[in-house]
Amino acid sequence: MNSKDVCALFNQKNFLSEKEKNLLLAMYYFYQSEATASQLAHFFGYSHCVPVNRIVGRLGKKLAKSLNITLRKRDDGSFAGWDVLFVGAYTDQGFLWTMKREIKDGLKDVFWFKREKLPEEIDSADTLELFEGSLSRITVNVYERNPVAKERCVDKYGYKCFVCNFDFEKFYGEIGTKYIHVHHLKPLSTVGKEYKINPESDLRPVCPNCHSMIHRFKESLTIEELKKRIKIVPVGSSL
Repeated sequence: MNSKDVCALFNQKNFLSEKEKNLLLAMYYFYQSEATASQLAHFFGYSHCVPVNRIVGRLGKKLAKSLNITLRKRDDGSFAGWDVLFVGAYTDQGFLWTMKREIKDGLKDVFWFKREKLPEEIDSADTLELFEGSLSRITVNVYERNPVAKERCVDKYGYKCFVCNFDFEKFYGEIGTKYIHVHHLKPLSTVGKEYKINPESDLRPVCPNCHSMIHRFKESLTIEELKKRIKIVPVGSSL
């Protein structure tokens, strides 16, 4: 298996179901692309990990069939599919999956994945910060850009800006339908490597203007603080 073959398959129309796409996206954006089945289940709102295991198993077997990969046979005679996608190890958190490099690299060039990364939500190089003790740079909205998390956030709160109440569909019509940014409430300096996002409690929908103002300076404003600074009620809003 190589990343180019993975990319070609993932780009094929109807090869992946929406659930499979969402699982791949979620796994990619977890810290170091690692998660347990239970963590993924919690992320998607499942009460147990059976649905996640089924999605992973089916996708792994589908990939194996398309790429002529021999599946590992379990002791009970059944065939495992998860290890086509991930490597696994027992940890204090449970059995931890890590996305294989070939899968991760293959995703980067998939057309729908590049579209879902929403690069327009990164304001500028000023949003890039390096924290002491961290091995990687983190943009202010690295969690916010996870499209699966965004979907769960707007499912709960809708598409109006939480700060100014701007409604893109009401103002722009059809082209504004279902358009909004999402803002991460937890300050970056408090986000550690073990942090797992909860889309409903950690994210809020905000318009791009308010999002930029929240992150305008090194010390980000809260939603309530920015609300108090609004001088003119935006046209089309009901603030």
